Amino acid sequence: MRIGIVTQYYDPEPQPIPGRLARYLAQRGHSVRVLCGWPNYPSGHLPKGYPTLRNRPAMQDGVAVLRVPLFPSHSASGLARFANFTSFAASSALASGWLKNADVNYAYFTSATAVTAALVLAPKVPFVLNVQDLWPESVTGSGMISPTVAELVANVLNPWLAALYRRASAVVGISPSLTAELVARGADLGTAQTIFNVGPENERVDIESANPRFHHGLRLLYAGNIGVMQDVSTIIKAMALIKDLTDVTLDVIGDGVEAQGARAEAANLSLDRVAFYGRQPKSVVEAAYSDHDFQIVTLKDLPLARMTMPSKIQEGLAAGMPIITTVAGDVTDLVSSNKIGLCAKPGDPTELAKMIRRAYSFSGDEIDGTRRRAKTLYDTHMSPEKVFPKWESLLHEVAR
Repeated sequence: MRIGIVTQYYDPEPQPIPGRLARYLAQRGHSVRVLCGWPNYPSGHLPKGYPTLRNRPAMQDGVAVLRVPLFPSHSASGLARFANFTSFAASSALASGWLKNADVNYAYFTSATAVTAALVLAPKVPFVLNVQDLWPESVTGSGMISPTVAELVANVLNPWLAALYRRASAVVGISPSLTAELVARGADLGTAQTIFNVGPENERVDIESANPRFHHGLRLLYAGNIGVMQDVSTIIKAMALIKDLTDVTLDVIGDGVEAQGARAEAANLSLDRVAFYGRQPKSVVEAAYSDHDFQIVTLKDLPLARMTMPSKIQEGLAAGMPIITTVAGDVTDLVSSNKIGLCAKPGDPTELAKMIRRAYSFSGDEIDGTRRRAKTLYDTHMSPEKVFPKWESLLHEVAR
């Protein structure tokens, strides 16, 4: 097949799914072209060598890549984010001819504007929509814009989104509740489906030998963005409630607009067993998943959060890592139904502290069983060997 990929983010940006899918398809013998933006995520700044005054296609790992201009930003400013999204929409639409000969286009929906080029080509080239975030709630519930502006944004985007879902040849959500909501908003029930995001590129765990439990007490990990939605403050408050457990530690790897506030809160509560490491290379993060006992996954309790499946879930499960979560909805359902961790109410430090105490009391057999179930879930539903063939099959079906 001739396959086009439309995505605002692409390697080396840490949104690996489009790049990994592109490489997989190219290795399978398909001709793959990617239309993406100048790399600026998550720093909000262009690396050396950008911007360039001309859009020049380049081969990258067997994939033809065309990068188009955008306004670089990843700040808490709603206006700057608006400029970032809309500038890519305009540039990619103008350059959509790059994909006009594709048999099918794959559109990586991180924002409502990121898939504009696929929609422009839709009369002639069918496209599959991979929805990562529910819009307009990702914007209206972010806290970056006022309620009045949020209502205006919703009124403008909702009709357009409904048309987009109907126009797509297939709409794919990353969690069951998200897929159901997309159908309710216009996606075709007959073609809509759920495909979990793929896990890490390199699996690096041997469940038979990798079990750090009791080596140094209970080691907890939070890895990922530290933003408004992530509710890291609840984790910090919970750690303050278990100071009597002197061998429980929390390592925080990541950065974001709320990172400084989280550090200050931990310092004010005299939490010397909470360590912040900032943004780290991929290899460090991958090693951390194998070196800790539980990962903590938190989000604020919003309708949007109940339909999401953060990528850190797959990262941890690939290492057989149990989860402590406050994310209601699909994440809690996944954890509880598969018995791969513990669940607390969203935004409740007291209950989260109770779950940490419960994890601390796990016997060796309990944690071994939880780790094995976590790895089995990953191997069955989220591994590259399971996920990428699903995408190839779907793209082939749509192209036909």
